[in-house]
Amino acid sequence: MEPRTMAYMVAAVALEVALLAPLCKAVWAHRSQLLEILNWSIRSVKLSLCVGRLSGRDQHVSEGILEYRCWVADRMLAYLLAVCTVAIFTIQVNLLAGGEQWLAEGQRWVLLGLTAGMVVARQMPNLVKWRLNGLYILFDLATLLYVTPWMVPPEKFAPGHWAI
Repeated sequence: MEPRTMAYMVAAVALEVALLAPLCKAVWAHRSQLLEILNWSIRSVKLSLCVGRLSGRDQHVSEGILEYRCWVADRMLAYLLAVCTVAIFTIQVNLLAGGEQWLAEGQRWVLLGLTAGMVVARQMPNLVKWRLNGLYILFDLATLLYVTPWMVPPEKFAPGHWAI
C-alpha cells in the first residue's frame, strides 16, 4: 500500500474514532432509554405488519398516522418539485447561453426523469396508490442513477472538474 493511501486510511480511522467515541459514550449512558425506544419500535413494526387485525381504536390511530405521513410527503414533494423545476430552468438557461455546464448530460436526464415522476405522483395521486413507497423507490433509484458511471464519467468526479 502506498504511503499516501496509508496516511489517508490512518487519518480516516482517527477521524472515525474521534466521531464515534462520544457517540458510544452517550449510547452507554442512555442505554435504558434506548432499549425502551427499541422495544417501542419493535411493537410498532409488529402492529404495522398486522394492520388488518388491529382493534377499532388502533386501526383508527394507524390510519391517522398514515394520513399524516402522506400529508408530510405531499408538502415535501411540492418543495422538491419547485427546487427541481428551478434547477431544470437554470440548466436550460445555461444551455441556451452557452455557459458552463454544472451537470453531465446523463445527470440532466435523471433530474428530468425525477421531476416527471414527482409530477405524476403530485398530479395523479389516485393513479399512484403506493404513493409513499413509490416516492421512496423513485428517489432512491434517481440517487443511484445520478452517480453511476453511465451518467457521469469517473474522471469528472476528480477535483478541479466542477464544470462538467
